[in-house]
Amino acid sequence: MNFALNTLGCPEWSFDQVIANAAENGFKHLEIRGILGKMRAAEIPEFSEEGYPALAEKLNAHGISIVGFGCSSSFHNPEKCESAYEEAKEAIDVCNRIGIKFIRIFGNNVPDPAKEAATIELVAEYARRLCDYAISVAEEGKAPVTVLIEAHGDFNTWERLLPVCHKVDRKNFGLLWDVAHTDKAYADNILPFYKIMKPYIKHLHFKDHNRIDGGWKLCSVGEGDIPLTTVLDALKADGYNGCISIEHEKKWHPELAEPAEEFARFAALVKEYR
Repeated sequence: MNFALNTLGCPEWSFDQVIANAAENGFKHLEIRGILGKMRAAEIPEFSEEGYPALAEKLNAHGISIVGFGCSSSFHNPEKCESAYEEAKEAIDVCNRIGIKFIRIFGNNVPDPAKEAATIELVAEYARRLCDYAISVAEEGKAPVTVLIEAHGDFNTWERLLPVCHKVDRKNFGLLWDVAHTDKAYADNILPFYKIMKPYIKHLHFKDHNRIDGGWKLCSVGEGDIPLTTVLDALKADGYNGCISIEHEKKWHPELAEPAEEFARFAALVKEYR
């Protein structure tokens, strides 16, 4: 297994700080979800044609790669799908140019349960279009950017995610498994979801929360109720060789632990699985 630092957890850090901390904690990979407030790939100066060579040199010096970019696009609202599609295409263009392997998108919500099938179809349609776009812009001989739908929001169960995967049916498509969102649906009975969705899982997000009175409160990784080690054991037994990111939601929840503390805690949690 491989482990990554997700920049959602350090919203006030520069790339230099991110790289230094990743190296200190033995992370060989980064997942980018914003840098210093810039959340779209094309807005990040280090991702520009002029800026990337210097960033690449710093990454190479530490043996670190960027594996993915967290795009904000979600596809449950027909009125916003085209603008979300254009944002995701923009992210694909940047990732294709600089060699980032995947972008993350959302299905996210099912606004009307009576129209669930139509929402699933809509999400699948736009995910398929993005996969085809990524294939169309990939250089000859190079793998296209992969599009990953995150287990998130209402799209956190296999009953909704599996039909999307079947309908998209592209090699450059898969699932980003956010274990916390699946925990909200299944709690400790999380392994059946894993067994069903295993063929599609290409990346994971780890964080932790306490289950409190029918709700959830984020906490430091390893200190909550999510069966993280159960998931790690299952992945190890199956020979999973993809990446797991520590997705510390400091950007959205500033009351959480400081990033250096949380990243070190995650590194200690996964030490025996490296």
